[in-house]
Amino acid sequence: MSTGFATGSGSNPDFGNQAAVPNYAEYFERWRSAGERLRAQKECILDIPYGAGWRQTVDIFPVDKAEPVPVLVFIHGGWWYFLDKKDYMFAAESFMDAGCVVVFVGYPLAPAASLSEIVECVRQSIVWTHRNVARFGGDPNRMHLAGHSAGGHLTAMMMTTDWVDYGVPAGVIKSGCSVSGLFDLEEIVHVPQNRNIRLLPEVARRNSPIHRIPVAASPFIVCVGGDETKGFQRQHKAFTSAWSAPSRPLIEVSLPGENHFSVIGQLGRADSPLFKTCFKQIESVNSRSTVVGVAHVGEVPPRVT
Repeated sequence: MSTGFATGSGSNPDFGNQAAVPNYAEYFERWRSAGERLRAQKECILDIPYGAGWRQTVDIFPVDKAEPVPVLVFIHGGWWYFLDKKDYMFAAESFMDAGCVVVFVGYPLAPAASLSEIVECVRQSIVWTHRNVARFGGDPNRMHLAGHSAGGHLTAMMMTTDWVDYGVPAGVIKSGCSVSGLFDLEEIVHVPQNRNIRLLPEVARRNSPIHRIPVAASPFIVCVGGDETKGFQRQHKAFTSAWSAPSRPLIEVSLPGENHFSVIGQLGRADSPLFKTCFKQIESVNSRSTVVGVAHVGEVPPRVT
C-alpha cells in the first residue's frame, strides 16, 4: 500500500535509513494518524504564513491561560525534500499536555529550494514566532527548539545563528534538541539522496553546523538512536565532540535499541528520558532568565544570569 511519502534511501548503508528499517512505512502511517487525532482533539491553527513563499507557514497549538507559557518550536525531517510539519505533530504531544504552546514549522523543499534558502526560511520562522507567539498564549522569552533528522540539522543551524543580525535577542532560543541530526553536509553530497536535494559542495560546507561552532551557545541536547546507521552515529559523535565546551552546555542522549524512525517517538512520550531531559530545560528557564544565546569568534559571550 502506498504511504504517500517519498522514498530514496539509496544504496549507501551509512545513511540508508529506509533500507535499515524495512517497515519504515508503518512509522509514517502511525505518525500521520497520530497527527490527525491531535488536530481533532486539540485546538490548532493551521498554515499561518510567516513568509510570502511556498510552504512558509506554521501550525500552532495555542494555550489559553492567564500567564504566557513556554514555547516549543518543532522542525520536521524528511531529507529536506519530503514530509511535512503535520506528519510530526505526534512528536510534541507530551509538550502540549504539559502546557506548552507548540509551533510546527514548514519550509520549502529541495530541489526547488536550495539548502541555504531552506535554512533562511527557518530563521524567518523563528523571528516571526518570537514577534507573534504572545497572541497564541506563548512567552517569546521562553522559546525552545527541537527537530528530527533534516530538522535536527536545521535545529543545529538555528543554534549557531547570530540572532542579533535578525533583529531579535541573541538568546531568543533558550535551548535546542537535535534528534538524529546531520551536522557535516559535505558527506551528504556523495549519497544517493542528493539526487533529490541537489546539494553543491560549497553550499554543503556553508550549511554544516560542525563548521559553524560558536564560542558560546544556549544549552543543546543532541540525541541519536542506538540502532541508527553508521553515518548518523558517526556524525553524532563528531559533532558532540566538537560542540562540547563549558561555554556551550551539551547534553548528549543515546537511546539504545531505537532506530532512525522509532527514536523520535521518544520525544512525544512523557515517560521517556528524552522528553524528561528536554522538559527539564524548559522548566529551568523563566521569563526573566538570560540565556547565553550565540557568540562567534571575536565576540564577547553574553553573561548567564
